[in-house]
This record gives sequence, C-alpha cells and structure tokens, in this order.
Amino acid sequence: MAPVQRNVVGIIALVCAVAGTVFSCVKGALILGWLLLPVAFILAIVALVIKNKKRGVAIAALIVSIVGFVLAPLVFLFVVGQAANDAFGGDTVVSDSASDSTAGGAGSSLGAIGSGASNNGAGSSRENPLPLGTTVENDDWAVTINSVNFDGDALVAAGNPFNTPADPGKQYIVVNLTATLKADDSDGSSPMVDVEYVSRDGVTSNSYDNIVVLDSSFDSLSTLYQGASTTGDMVFEVPADSAAEGVLAVRPAVFGDKEFIALQ
Repeated sequence: MAPVQRNVVGIIALVCAVAGTVFSCVKGALILGWLLLPVAFILAIVALVIKNKKRGVAIAALIVSIVGFVLAPLVFLFVVGQAANDAFGGDTVVSDSASDSTAGGAGSSLGAIGSGASNNGAGSSRENPLPLGTTVENDDWAVTINSVNFDGDALVAAGNPFNTPADPGKQYIVVNLTATLKADDSDGSSPMVDVEYVSRDGVTSNSYDNIVVLDSSFDSLSTLYQGASTTGDMVFEVPADSAAEGVLAVRPAVFGDKEFIALQ
C-alpha cells in the first residue's frame, strides 16, 4: 500500500476557504470573498477524492467554505441595509420651526422629536396632521412647508402663457417650501424632496402630474452644500370643492418616512 501523502490541493483549498470567509465579512472586500469561497469549495471536493492523500485538511476546507457561504449573504444584507439607510437619510423627525427659531435657529435639534413619538402621533396620519410650518427632516435634509396659496389658478395663468388651466372641477394650489442640506457632503447634493397632496377622499396628486412653469418653481436640480437652502413653489391640481380639506404628505428624501402636514 502506498504511503498517505500530504494533500497540497487540500491545503490550498483551506487557505482559500479561510481567506474567502474573512474577506466576505469585510465591507470593502466582499467580492473577493465571494470569488474565493466557490474556488475553495471545489478544491476541497477535489482534494477529498484524490487517492493516497490526507483528507483531514480537505474536510476542514470544506467545512470552512460552507461556513463562509452562510456568513457571506448575512454580511451582504447588513451592508446593503446600512447603505440603504445612508441613502434614505436615516429616520425622519419633525420640529416646530417657530419654537426652533426661538431656541436657537431653524432646524435646531432642541425641538426635534421622533417621528410620531412624543407628539401624540401628529403627522403619522391624515386625520392628525402636523401644523403648517413644521420642519420635516432626516440626517441629510430639513424641509419646511412655508405656505399654501389656494389662489393658484391666477398664479399659474400669470406665470407662463403656455400653462394650461386646471381641468373642470379642479383648481391649482401653490405650495411654497424650503429645503436645507444638513449633511456634510464634499460633492454636494440635490434636494430630492417628495411632496404629495392627498385629497379629502384619499386621492394623491403630485406636482409633476401637470406641466406648470413658474418663475418661482422649486429647484430640485441644483447642487447644494452643507447649510445651503433652496426655496420655491410646487403646483398641485386638486379638487376645487374640497381643496382646503386635503393634507400634504412630505418626505425629506424620496424613500424616507412620510409625514402629513395641514394646509392651513
């Protein structure tokens, strides 16, 4: 019987399995880990079937690679979740702009409360909206609805000769808002603010449903840097017989938490 020899393939498999498992748990090296783990698994299988070779190291490589396969997707999901949270700007909070100004400036954290927390659930539903002028913010942006003008038809007509009148039974309202960048982003960022009008009957309208051009339109394309603000108008076509009975749904980021704000 031939003597049992060192299993070189098994050793290589074990090295790849250990390195792959480690790299698959390192945020900046996930892909390298994913590449090494399949290689380690295949080499471990090959090392097990080679005759007259020690199998202990091959079995160890197989076990470690399987453990790596289990850990890799868990780490990936954690990294994706963390990245998503950063992209969405974190949790949405609300603050009273008036009281914040007294306490030390708009957007001051002194007035901030958790979304729907100690504010008796205000803002979490259409039936209990936050008052007009409330600042809705996350880690990156602070958004304040400054005013709502119900005489939007006249403003739209005067704003541009190509603006079309509201459909029968509808009217325009003009919502003025301010977005301020809180995050310290060296590349700057554009205010991807999401504002919707929700009617008394629960029907949602968006400012992009109708192409309306005003000189004062909200600028969502320009790049802002920390502390900078932009103020402008969004136009909504809403039911004429119950325009004032709706609410605004405001998100400081497109996929952030929604807060409801009263129109007046």
